[in-house]
Amino acid sequence: MPFTVAIRGALSQAGAAEVRIFSLLQPGDKSHLIQFIHEAKVRGMRVILQAPAGAGTIMGVDAVEVL
Repeated sequence: MPFTVAIRGALSQAGAAEVRIFSLLQPGDKSHLIQFIHEAKVRGMRVILQAPAGAGTIMGVDAVEVL
């Protein structure tokens, strides 16, 4: 099953208003995180990223919290 299809299915069943992403924001992770954030935003969810200080952020994230 493609990653995007799996994310769509999981988010559609979650019934949540927000998602929290815990990540070190390693370069190889960003493409998957971008897809995940996009799918969450399509559903009107608030996206909160928790990452190490100085790690940056990803477009579409509503708030960043330091781990």
